[in-house]
Amino acid sequence: MVLGKQVTLELDIQVREKCGRLMAYGYVDDGQDTFVNAKLIQNGYAGIMTAPTKVKYAELSLQLQREAAR
Repeated sequence: MVLGKQVTLELDIQVREKCGRLMAYGYVDDGQDTFVNAKLIQNGYAGIMTAPTKVKYAELSLQLQREAAR
């Protein structure tokens, strides 16, 4: 989905996890600005991680995860 494409990252309240990993939302510059995080959840490749510092798309992510589980 992202190989060889321009990816834009959007940060939330917390930029890095305790272990130093970057926490970001990704968008592919494919003419539709595909929201990578949402696609991964929607297709069952990822699950949501709730944290008080990762809130911007929490409701959308939860909704997509519920739909993917059906």
